[in-house]
Amino acid sequence: YTTLFRSTPKWIKLGVTTGEVEELVWSEDGDILYVGTDGGNLYRFSNLSAVVDSANGDMASSHSVVVKTQIAGFGGFITGLSVHPTDANKLAVSIGGYGSSVATHVYYSTTAATCASSTSTTNFSGKQGTGVNKLPSMPIYSVLIEQNDPKRLIIGTETGVFSTTDITASNPAWSVENGAGTNGL
Repeated sequence: YTTLFRSTPKWIKLGVTTGEVEELVWSEDGDILYVGTDGGNLYRFSNLSAVVDSANGDMASSHSVVVKTQIAGFGGFITGLSVHPTDANKLAVSIGGYGSSVATHVYYSTTAATCASSTSTTNFSGKQGTGVNKLPSMPIYSVLIEQNDPKRLIIGTETGVFSTTDITASNPAWSVENGAGTNGL
């Protein structure tokens, strides 16, 4: 599939991705666009702030300044992307799906804007948690790095909303956020 974005007055062709584009998120400075697909591939399109016209923005052009890099392959449908409000290296990813083929449904990277190409999860850490405060094995449908507290991650699932106060922890503790009387998993 071809990823396009609007640059007045024309559409600019960024490049081809493997799988249908499902999720898009921009870095705060507009220089990076992260693109997630239904096949679990995650792409980084960078140097977008240097695009001034269709000649240097079209990746099919020899004058293109845009750099496309696949930075992960999760093996499951990417359902959500959230980038840190001031640091494009920090990116959270949610994955859908059931069964043993998708054991981890939340990933986090501290190097997404600068990491090397990868078709696996080497640039990301699984953030499912452990013990009594881990996430149940279920699809995650949305993910949000909280703007006023970027260590806090909020996710949406089929059973409600969960959050962790420190997504940077090796094994974050998750809690249910469905209202009064729902303390714990």
